[in-house]
Amino acid sequence: MRECEVCGADAFEPLAVDAGYAWEHCRSCGFVRLRDLLTPAAAAAGEDSCWEQYTADYERKFTSKMRRSRRRARRIWRRRPGGRFLDVGSNYGFMVEAAAECGFDPIGIDISAGLVRAARARFPGRDFRAGALEDQDFGGARFDCVYCSEVIEHTVDPRIFARGMAAAMSPGALLYLTTPHVREYARRGWRAMAAPDHKMYFTEDTIERLLRAAGFTDIKQEFTFRRGIKLWAVRG
Repeated sequence: MRECEVCGADAFEPLAVDAGYAWEHCRSCGFVRLRDLLTPAAAAAGEDSCWEQYTADYERKFTSKMRRSRRRARRIWRRRPGGRFLDVGSNYGFMVEAAAECGFDPIGIDISAGLVRAARARFPGRDFRAGALEDQDFGGARFDCVYCSEVIEHTVDPRIFARGMAAAMSPGALLYLTTPHVREYARRGWRAMAAPDHKMYFTEDTIERLLRAAGFTDIKQEFTFRRGIKLWAVRG
């Protein structure tokens, strides 16, 4: 059994089986994850398998998605105006476009090569790159803001992912992160847990512990009407 990615304990027990996928939770900290670890290659292939469906859906919701992205970009700008901006999991490119409109110098990265091609076509002239965060080469440059919305739950190892975000950021840089809360799935009786697309779920405490171990400080969580986790953090 592999150790807990959040607390390091060897204290997992079965939680549920949903759609043929077994989930387990750590008795020590409450972190929830898929029992069987996917390889990075298998996870990337899964993320890239339905990009056309995602693109069609995003195009239908284009106006509302852009409105939300612009709203969030303005909020980030008020906290940290200007500078280099990294959208981790840039998807169809909404936030990269919104950040550029605000005055940031943005780059978007996504594990799905198909979505990167679609984003380049939808927002020509913007900088989109395919691949995992930890495999990117930014030429020694560091970012002043990182946006990571509904991404960390898709990763294979959240410790590597969180350290990768920190490594890409300048000291004092700002992180805005969102992810589902484990209680959303507890309320529905551990059904529709979205495996293997989603591989883990956090509580407020477990996501903070993970980020602090990666070098983040000043973590502030927003009130979300119990619909998920939204937080700000600073690269120490």
